[in-house]
Amino acid sequence: MSEQQLRQLKRIDEKVSSYHAYQAALQTQHKTPAITEAQFVLNKMLQTRLPEMLATHYQLTDINAKNRNNDKRLEASELLQSVLDNIEQRLDRLLVQIDEEQLQELRVMKHYINSHDS
Repeated sequence: MSEQQLRQLKRIDEKVSSYHAYQAALQTQHKTPAITEAQFVLNKMLQTRLPEMLATHYQLTDINAKNRNNDKRLEASELLQSVLDNIEQRLDRLLVQIDEEQLQELRVMKHYINSHDS
C-alpha cells in the first residue's frame, strides 16, 4: 500500500471517529438517530467491505510481488484507491449533513429562546 493510501486510511479513521463521537453524544442525550440508507451502506462498507478489500489487496500485492507481476499490483492498487476515495467522499457528505443538522438545531433553540423574550 502506498504512503498516500496509508494517509488516506488515517483520514478515514479520523472521520469515522468523529462520526462515532456524534453517535455517542446522541446516545448520551437519550436520542435515537434514524439511520439513513446512506449511513447503513457506509457502515457496511466500513465494517465489512473495506477490511475485505484490504485483505485481498494485501494478498494480491504480496503474491504478485513474488511473481513480479507489476500490472496486477498496479490494478489492485488502483481498485483500492477507488474504494478509499468512495468511502472518504461518503464520510465527507455524512459529516457535512451532521453539521447542518446540528446547526439547524441551534437555530431552532435560538428561535425558541428569542420567542419567549418579553
